[in-house]
Amino acid sequence: MENRETGVRICATHGGFSARDKQFFVRHLVAEGFIPERYRWFSGERGKPSSGLEWCVEDRSVNDLGVVMLRSRANAFMIRLIVCASILWLVELGCLFLNRR
Repeated sequence: MENRETGVRICATHGGFSARDKQFFVRHLVAEGFIPERYRWFSGERGKPSSGLEWCVEDRSVNDLGVVMLRSRANAFMIRLIVCASILWLVELGCLFLNRR
């Protein structure tokens, strides 16, 4: 989000926001003091003349590679964690059965 004298620019990573979602988000930004009070009654409709609010959707193709890498690292970590926990559990079971004799 960029707050300038000429208006406010809000960038999103995807464009799936309805007019109602935009309206609630803008009201929240106003209530928190991030943008001026004059935007409180923003309607979120595209057909209205420019109100000083600009919505942009950033290109996700740049971020997709980073997300894929993070997800693959997280998956590898979880697999190692589950394998190690299973081995530890088997060792504990073995110790319990050896101590019973």
